[in-house]
Amino acid sequence: MIDDSNMIKDSDMKKLSAEEVGEGVAAEAAYSKWNGARAKKVAKVVVINALIVLVALIVIFPLYIMIVTSIKSFGEAMYFSWWPAHPSLAAYKYVLIPTEESKYLGMNLPRSLLNTLITVVPGTTVGIFTSAASGYILAKFNFTGKNVMFILLMSALMIPGVIMMVPLYLIYAKIGWVGTPLPLIIPAMFGTTGLVFAFRQYMYGIPNELIESATLDGAGRFRTMLSIVLPLARPVIVAHWLLTFMAGYNQYTEPLLYLTDSRWETVQLTLSRYAQTIGVSNMPVVMATAAISMFPLVVLYVSAQKFFAQGIMAGSLKS
Repeated sequence: MIDDSNMIKDSDMKKLSAEEVGEGVAAEAAYSKWNGARAKKVAKVVVINALIVLVALIVIFPLYIMIVTSIKSFGEAMYFSWWPAHPSLAAYKYVLIPTEESKYLGMNLPRSLLNTLITVVPGTTVGIFTSAASGYILAKFNFTGKNVMFILLMSALMIPGVIMMVPLYLIYAKIGWVGTPLPLIIPAMFGTTGLVFAFRQYMYGIPNELIESATLDGAGRFRTMLSIVLPLARPVIVAHWLLTFMAGYNQYTEPLLYLTDSRWETVQLTLSRYAQTIGVSNMPVVMATAAISMFPLVVLYVSAQKFFAQGIMAGSLKS
């Protein structure tokens, strides 16, 4: 006689074994799926990092060639090498310390650097302030014709700057500004349409309650802007100051057009003259001039990198 209880136990054991096998297969499939997804994620990260490194090398390579060429002798500069056999700072000495040849050619890089700062810093600083004030007014004040004014302001972005070059030159020549740095300084103090738009968009995100509380405390509109609004917009102000300064520092066409007096020659004009006069015969000097010209921008960017990153991020997040 067959024991029914034993048969029931055997069938239960078979069911349990089948269930365990099924769970094991499912777990193995889930692990394989997770492992495959993880491998894809790692491969994606590796590819992205490789592309970043490749782009960085493409950007850095010309700078490396510039630095290496600037410390070569004239003979070594005639052929390619990764590092000079006899590094020398003679080219930097030639550029920074005036020689008879540079005096004869009328080129003085230290003076050109000073001229560039004189023509760029005042216009950039005052222009950032006026643009921030205009953006604050358009963002937080209500007055008749505000939207029409903003539309007209934005429509100015459609006008290419080259179209205004000849009329502006005729105006500046008529009032006696040509040959002086005034055409590069005074107009820049009124700001730009792009800066006004950027500050307006950012200041829309500043809570109105802060401005209202300052008004209740007795602060006027100008005091509120100086004490509340501008400190909150400091990262954006620093970022746009840097961008505007770099644009003015690298300007070539307008200084070439207006600075007819060589005493006001800027860095870019001096660099161009070095390249045209002695570039073929003395390439290390040209590369040393370019390296020195780039130095102030590098110092500015490194010292204000934190504010620059915050300003760009804030500008992208504000609506």
